[in-house]
Amino acid sequence: MFEYNKLSIGSRIRQIRKEKQMTLKEFSQLLDVPISSISSWERGANVPSSQNLKLLSEKTGVDSNWILYGDIADYLQDIFDYYHLNEVISEEKFFELEKVLKEMHYKPGDFNRLKDTAALIIPNFEELINHEDEEKTLSAHMLKNEFPILNDYHFQTNYLPLLQGLLSDENKEHNSDIILFLLDLLSRMNNTTKPIIKKIFRDLNWLLSNNIFRLEREHQSNYPSFGGIHSADAYEKQEDRDYRDIKEDAEQLIQEISTRLKDVVELNYEAFKKREHKSIF
Repeated sequence: MFEYNKLSIGSRIRQIRKEKQMTLKEFSQLLDVPISSISSWERGANVPSSQNLKLLSEKTGVDSNWILYGDIADYLQDIFDYYHLNEVISEEKFFELEKVLKEMHYKPGDFNRLKDTAALIIPNFEELINHEDEEKTLSAHMLKNEFPILNDYHFQTNYLPLLQGLLSDENKEHNSDIILFLLDLLSRMNNTTKPIIKKIFRDLNWLLSNNIFRLEREHQSNYPSFGGIHSADAYEKQEDRDYRDIKEDAEQLIQEISTRLKDVVELNYEAFKKREHKSIF
C-alpha cells in the first residue's frame, strides 16, 4: 500500500532550504542534524524520522504533513505514479477527483479515505491498485529471497542512505577508494580469520571516529550498529573527555588491534601453506 514518495519529500525539503537561501551546512546547523542525513533526505534516499520531521517543521515553520505529502494535487499525483495509473485513468478523471477532494477539505496522507472517494468516481480504481500491490508484493518477496540484507531495517534506515551519501558527496573519490579496498578485502579474506577481523573493524570504528573523544569504551557495541554504540542512551551521555583518558584508550585499542593483526597473519599463513594452488585469490 502506498505510504509516501521519498523523492517528493526530498524535493520539498530542498525547496524549503532553497527558499531560506541556506547551504546544506547552514541548514544542518539550523536543525542540528548531520549534513549526510539532510543530503539523504533531499535525494530521496531516506526520510526524516518522526522526531526529525517535527524538528524540521518547528525550525522552518512548515507544516509536517505538507513535508510528507504535499498538497492534494501532489499527493494524488504521487499515488497515480506509484500505481502507474496515468496510463489507464484519464486526465479528466484525475482533475475531477482532485476537485472532489478539495471540496471535502481532504487532508493528504489518509490513503483509505482517498481510495474510498476515488472508487466513487473511478469504478475500477480499487481493482487497479490491488493488482499493482500484488505485483509489488511479489517483486519484494523475490528480492527478499535473493538479497536478505536489503530487507534488514537497520540497513535500510541507516547504512543504505549512508552508503549513498558517501558515494555522492564532495569526497566521493576518497570514499569510493575506501569502500573498494574493503570490498576487495572481503572478497579474498580467509573465512577462519573473519571473527578476528570483525573485532579489528569494530575497534577501528571507535578509534578513527569521534567516539573516542566523547564516550567511554563501555558504550562500544560488539555488533554492527549505527554510531558504533550499543544503545541510543549513549548519545545522552556524551561529554568532552580528558585527553589523558583519550590517549590511554587509544593506546589500548592500538595494542589490541596490533595483536589481532599478528594473529590474522599467522592464521592466514597456516592456511596458505596447506593450499595446493598458491595465488593471491
